[in-house]
Amino acid sequence: MPKISDDKKRENMNGILSNAKQLFILNGYKDVSVDDICKKSGISKGSFYTYFKSKEELFLEIAKESEEMKHFYSKLQNDSEGVFEEIALTLWDMIFSDITNDDIVNYRLNLEFWMESFDNHQLRSILKNKSKKSLSIFKDMIKVYLKENIDENILNTWAIFFWAQAEGLMIYYTAHQRIPTVSEISEIRKIVHNFVNYVKTHN
Repeated sequence: MPKISDDKKRENMNGILSNAKQLFILNGYKDVSVDDICKKSGISKGSFYTYFKSKEELFLEIAKESEEMKHFYSKLQNDSEGVFEEIALTLWDMIFSDITNDDIVNYRLNLEFWMESFDNHQLRSILKNKSKKSLSIFKDMIKVYLKENIDENILNTWAIFFWAQAEGLMIYYTAHQRIPTVSEISEIRKIVHNFVNYVKTHN
């Protein structure tokens, strides 16, 4: 049997991850079996277990993906010399201005992660780590603007509030299976703008 190259192995693994992700989004983690994943991927069970020990391990691998966070970090770094208000609103716009129905559908996977994390300590640890990274983005942004020491508790509270609004809105629109209207985005942006002004005047 010819040896499979590392590139081909990675391609096969990515294909399995992609197909499994689609199934988890459509049907939920508990209602998807290894057989379902194999069928959609066009592989045997033996091939599946060559790459993953279990469905749980595959699910954890998907949860570790953080390309979105890398994108946010890159954007923040590029704008680090900008005005705090502009950076904050840019970050918010990255989340909501171009939101699509596909984004709403895909966000269901995040809800699946959190629901399953109640019974899976390893998954919970992964999600907590990603949340910390999310919070650090906004905290770093505030530090860049203020250019002075600030009480860590206050800083953390501001960051939690900012991201809680983003997560809460995504949960709301996912539950209602619709994207926000232009009017809603405009009004929400005004609220974010007011929050930014509050931060600017309470440091």
